[in-house]
Amino acid sequence: MVQYTVFWLNNIPKKGQTQSPKEIIMGEQKLDVKFICKLPFGAYVQAHEDRDITNTMLPRTTGAINLGPSNLKGGHKFLSLETGDVIVRKRWTEMPVPTYIIIRLEEISNDLNDEINEYLDESLSEVIENECNNISEEKENEIEMQENCN
Repeated sequence: MVQYTVFWLNNIPKKGQTQSPKEIIMGEQKLDVKFICKLPFGAYVQAHEDRDITNTMLPRTTGAINLGPSNLKGGHKFLSLETGDVIVRKRWTEMPVPTYIIIRLEEISNDLNDEINEYLDESLSEVIENECNNISEEKENEIEMQENCN
């Protein structure tokens, strides 16, 4: 969502200006609204797979959530509900959000929260251990200095 917001802030001119910040700095062209504004952020879609060979038993679409435009040509970034990865597609079909999609999003969210908490716990344990080692080394150095002075 942050990337989506920053994208729009960088591509819309401020009041009283004719060029957006991105146009001023990067010299890039203006957005073509008919390509970029096709789909709202967070919309549920069936994203079409870009396969060369289409007469296979592999699925032709995958359920995904729109994360915003990926380029100025009409491609969009999606969160794949199958893998949890970010995918880029040029073709999709917007669909109403079924209940099982909400449940799947909650599962992905919980998995990510668990990973983040595990990482933070490991990092915090490491920081505490390093601090304890530093404190014990400092105390040992103080004791040595006191012994040397006596």
